[in-house]
Amino acid sequence: MAEEFPAQSFNFRAEFDIEGITDNSSSFYEVSGLAAEAEPLAYREGGENRFVHTLPKGGAKFSNLALKKGFISDKKIFEWLTDFNLGNAVETHNIKIILHDENGKPAAVWKIKKAFLVAIETTGFGEDKKRIAVEKIEFAFESFERLK
Repeated sequence: MAEEFPAQSFNFRAEFDIEGITDNSSSFYEVSGLAAEAEPLAYREGGENRFVHTLPKGGAKFSNLALKKGFISDKKIFEWLTDFNLGNAVETHNIKIILHDENGKPAAVWKIKKAFLVAIETTGFGEDKKRIAVEKIEFAFESFERLK
């Protein structure tokens, strides 16, 4: 039986679900914010004072997705991000975070639904004119799910 090792957390990429992309190989050094939290509600049952029931209050609250220290390979992705700077109408798009195993095959895939940009910070620019350097981009989103 072959030994299986956990996927290494540094071997991942981000894919943006935007029509017209020709190069969806954007890569980043760090991804954070795949987190959901529900606020608990304490409920004391009438006539039964010995117990306090804890129930979920409303839906889940999601952290912002942060992609740090990376490159955006396709101009179409960067155009979507610059709409934020220009004050244009907010477009939402899905983003996939794909974690690869040691053979380069997807070990886990998360789909972030209806993401939109809330912050962007760029780094200095060098000789590589085909890629846009990004220090950090942050997205708010509707929900996420693990596909694999």
